[in-house]
Amino acid sequence: MNSIVVKNGLLASVSAIVLGLIVYLISPKGFLTWGSWLTMVPLVYFMVQAAKETRETIGGFATLREVFTPAWITYLFYAIASTLFTYVMLNFIDTGLLDLARQASIEAIEKLSGMMGEEATQAAIEELEKSNPYSISKLAIGVLFSLVFPGALIALIIGLVLKKQRPEDWA
Repeated sequence: MNSIVVKNGLLASVSAIVLGLIVYLISPKGFLTWGSWLTMVPLVYFMVQAAKETRETIGGFATLREVFTPAWITYLFYAIASTLFTYVMLNFIDTGLLDLARQASIEAIEKLSGMMGEEATQAAIEELEKSNPYSISKLAIGVLFSLVFPGALIALIIGLVLKKQRPEDWA
C-alpha cells in the first residue's frame, strides 16, 4: 500500500480520535451528536493531502481515479479507526454513553412518529431498548454504508477538484 495513503490515513485516524476525546471530555452527549461531524474537518484535510501528494508524486497530473483512490482509502482508515474507538468508548470505557445514545435515538424516533405511525414507532423503540445500537456488528454495517456516503462522495468531490489533465491528453 502506498505510504502517502497510510500516512494520511493514520493522521486522519489519530486526529479523529484525539478530537473525539476532547469532545467527550467537554460534552459526552456532544460526542454522540455533533462531535462526529467535527471530526470530519481534519478528515477532509487529510483526504485532500493524500490526493495532492499522490498527484505530485506522479508528475503533477492525475486522472480522477488517481486522486479519488488515495482520498477514499484515507477515509477507509479513518472509518475503521473511529468506529473501533467508538465501540471501545461506548462498550468498555463509559458504558453510560450507551444509555445516553439509546435515549437520543428514542427521542429522534419519537420526533418521526408522525411519519412512521404509532405502531411502527413503538416497535422501533422496543427494538432499540433491547438491542445494542453500538455492537460491533451494527457498527461494521455502518462502516460499510459510510464508505459510500459520505466517504466515496467526499473523495469524488476531491477527485473532481484535484484531477489535472496532462497537456498531451488535450489534443
